[in-house]
Amino acid sequence: MTIEEFTNKIAEMLKETLPEEYKNGNGVIEVSNVTKNNDVEKICITAKRKDINIAPVIYTKSFYEKYEDGEEMEEIANEIAKLITENNNPGFDADMYKDWEKVKEKVLPRIMGRTCWNEKFAEEYVHDQIEDLYIGFYVEIETEEQIRMTGSIKIKYGHLDMWGVAEEDIITQAYTNLRKHTPVVRSMFDVLKEHIPEEQLAMDDGMNILTNKKMIFGATEILNRNFMKELLDKTGDEAIYCIPSSIHEWILLKESMVTGIKEIQEMIKTVNSSMVDEEDRLSDHLYKYTEYGLESVF
Repeated sequence: MTIEEFTNKIAEMLKETLPEEYKNGNGVIEVSNVTKNNDVEKICITAKRKDINIAPVIYTKSFYEKYEDGEEMEEIANEIAKLITENNNPGFDADMYKDWEKVKEKVLPRIMGRTCWNEKFAEEYVHDQIEDLYIGFYVEIETEEQIRMTGSIKIKYGHLDMWGVAEEDIITQAYTNLRKHTPVVRSMFDVLKEHIPEEQLAMDDGMNILTNKKMIFGATEILNRNFMKELLDKTGDEAIYCIPSSIHEWILLKESMVTGIKEIQEMIKTVNSSMVDEEDRLSDHLYKYTEYGLESVF
């Protein structure tokens, strides 16, 4: 059974499994493909209720993997039904979304993958660019199941008229909100010793991971200029070298650790192609953070 056949069968089962609020014309269960980061399409199930203006979206890949591992479809359908019913009102007032003053504190930037950019995106969505990295802007929605559920709404140019604001207002507000975040920096040594006996590791050598508290789309934290300037000042170096591990994190290197730019570039390309899921890839380039901001290293 393919993932498409699996998803369609689960959708049919949900029509029977979900409570009355979704039956008798009160709800719609739909299967669709959503284009995610780097133009990767993911199949999903959307469960809409007529009395709620926003609907949870369930991406079915992880559930399909459970099915392949032997879990019964009935159990999977029940698990998905529970997710839907628990998240059918994720704490976001759709009417509030129409009011800029009420929604502006939830606007944030997000660094996108290397192949996201195209003319259609440029025409439809508010965006920015730093070096060869493209940045979209979103309204964040808090949900309990943010890994599986949609947790943001991408801002289109059509929203500007509804809110009565300019593109520059969106961008300025997003970076202002980001500066209120406290990024997470952990040494690679501390991360690895959670999985490998400490005696098998080399001593901490100044390699760190930059992400956010949720470790989801944490690569965006490199746009937090105040934080990055403080981090740079603490090193005493002229630059921090930045490896784009994924859209979720960066690996930061002390300047003294970087001895072969070409070798690091090749390593980034190799790791991306062999170990990082396509939708999570950020870039094949090495970067450095200086007093002037983020710069490409070619």
